[in-house]
Amino acid sequence: MIDVKDIAVSYRRGSDALCGVSMSLRSGEMVAVLGANGAGKSTLLRALSGLIALRHGSISLGGTDISRAPAHQRVEMGLVHVPEMRQMLSGLSVEENLLMGAYVRRRDRNWVAEAIEEVYRTFPILRERRHQIARSLSGGEQQMVAIGRALMAKPAVLMCDEPSLGLAPMIVKDILRELGRLRDRGIPILLVEQNARKALEIADRAFVLKRGEMVLSGSAAELRSNPDVKAAYLGIA
Repeated sequence: MIDVKDIAVSYRRGSDALCGVSMSLRSGEMVAVLGANGAGKSTLLRALSGLIALRHGSISLGGTDISRAPAHQRVEMGLVHVPEMRQMLSGLSVEENLLMGAYVRRRDRNWVAEAIEEVYRTFPILRERRHQIARSLSGGEQQMVAIGRALMAKPAVLMCDEPSLGLAPMIVKDILRELGRLRDRGIPILLVEQNARKALEIADRAFVLKRGEMVLSGSAAELRSNPDVKAAYLGIA
């Protein structure tokens, strides 16, 4: 579904935020992106979304080169990004936030109606909160809205940036379980997550970024047993 070849991104001259990163995401799998703060994880998702221009390299989605496509076209093609810290439209209701996610599908009213019902089935609490202003929700509920809003865009690929950030452990468990269910329904997921232990429990494959470069990759099981990963990210000596 996604094929990334040798991409580089620079925020300022002489400093690469990403350098020579290549990766792939296949249909029906979840790939976790691990790394410390500043490693380039969020930058990778922003580059894939078209929010940052590539210095070189290529990105293809379903076999189509999207390296120079603007961000809105990538969403229309099904590459959908759940940003870090949720980024709610805080003055709108839950349902209004969800409907904004369906903007690219807005002409198909039947599909939009079915999609919002599917979101409410996935996150039943949002049905109860549908008229509530988004800024009044808990952090976990806001994360559900952010994921639901992305689902309203009919993603061919779902990219999630730190979905567990700032959430209580029980809510983290629920959110990651739902992401696993979405993967099982056939939606490929690229998951940026600092909670490496939880990410490796649900991902199929994973790779590690360090200072903008990919330094390790393999199956989730391989990375869980890798001594460097265990020491640096799982707290196991």
